[in-house]
Amino acid sequence: MSKTDTEKFSYEEAYGQLQEIVSRLEDDEPSLDELVKDYERGMKLLKTCHKRLNEAALRIEKVREDEEMSLEPFDAESTLEGK
Repeated sequence: MSKTDTEKFSYEEAYGQLQEIVSRLEDDEPSLDELVKDYERGMKLLKTCHKRLNEAALRIEKVREDEEMSLEPFDAESTLEGK
């Protein structure tokens, strides 16, 4: 399976192009062929946006898991004994 051209985009790039398509569809009166072409492109861009958001969520979850594993409960008694 080959990657679509939208898969290389960052979230911001894909979202920006998606906004352009929506704006064009709202402002112009495209032909049916243009509508279908824009719809197909928009769906690819939307898929890329979802993929980037999911990747970010997984990275955040990984950081949270790593932080939880490295944190130790606070032990007030051992702190007092150390003085």
